[in-house]
Amino acid sequence: MLFFTNKELITLSLIRIKTKVMKKIIVSTVFLALCALQFNYAQDHNHKRDVSVKEKNELRLKKMETELELTQEQTKKIEAINKNYEPKEQELQEKMKKIREEKKLVKKDKHEEIKAILTPEQIEKMESLKKEKKKNKLKAKSKQRPVKRSPAPKAEPQKVDEN
Repeated sequence: MLFFTNKELITLSLIRIKTKVMKKIIVSTVFLALCALQFNYAQDHNHKRDVSVKEKNELRLKKMETELELTQEQTKKIEAINKNYEPKEQELQEKMKKIREEKKLVKKDKHEEIKAILTPEQIEKMESLKKEKKKNKLKAKSKQRPVKRSPAPKAEPQKVDEN
């Protein structure tokens, strides 16, 4: 049987308290870091559409330079191509923005007309189904997609000598 003095018992209990406090601090820090990352991702994700065509092309070109190891000549040619298509892409981007806004308004008007036909119970059920669908959509988005890998090269069949 083990016997501890009062001083040893106090020391052991202080160590336990310190470890509990440290665990709480670590968990809190990790939680805050994850919240900050999520907030940052949400901000970046929402502003993707607000980036100009020129900025998008510059970012794509930088990525191509590093991933494809482009030469200076190739980089200059791609810059010229981007510059050539920039006005048309900008025009299309603006049209898409207007179309998204119009679609949002049409969807809202349609929803209001449908709600006018439904009973209060049906409206409540429709809203809860809508919330559930949104929740499931967020869950599906949070799951990571598997990385696509090229198939392994197939081994050629070996010839067997039947002698």
